[in-house]
Amino acid sequence: APGDKLGASSELLRLAMGVSQHHDAVSGTSKQHVADDYARRLAAGQTECEKLTTRGLKMKSVYTGTLQPCRLLNESYCGVTEDGNRSLTIVVYNARVTARIEYIRIPLTHPHYHAFNLVTQQYMPIEYLRVSEATQALNPESLPLEAVFRAELPPLASPRTN
Repeated sequence: APGDKLGASSELLRLAMGVSQHHDAVSGTSKQHVADDYARRLAAGQTECEKLTTRGLKMKSVYTGTLQPCRLLNESYCGVTEDGNRSLTIVVYNARVTARIEYIRIPLTHPHYHAFNLVTQQYMPIEYLRVSEATQALNPESLPLEAVFRAELPPLASPRTN
C-alpha cells in the first residue's frame, strides 16, 4: 500500500471498504469464510489507519507519551484501562471542522482517577457511573465503572477558504 509522509496509509482500509460493499457483505448472505475474510480485511485496514491517525494526533497534541487506541469502547471495555494501577492520559479529538461538546465515557476498574485538561491546565469535573446490569449481561468482560466528563472540543483543523 502506498504510504504518505507519515509512513502509514489509508489505502488498505479504502480497498477493504470497497470489497465489503459487495452485495453479499451488505446483505449478510455470504458464506462464513467469506464474511471472515471481509472482517479480516477491515481489521487490517483499521489497524493501518490507526497508525496514521495516531501519528497525526501526536503532531497536534501536547501529549508526548505513547498513544494506544481503544477499539472496544462502545462495549464498556478497554484493555488500556483494565489495569487500574497506572495513570492514564486520554487524548480526545474532534475530526469535524466546527467545535462541539461531547460527554466522554471511559470504562474503568475503580473511581480513583482525575480528569485534567492538558491544554487549559485545569482539572475537570468527573462522575463515576456503575455499568448497567444489562451491559454486563451482554458483555461479561465489561469493566464495572465508567468515568464521564464533559469535553469542549475545538476542531482538529480549520476549514479552508479560497
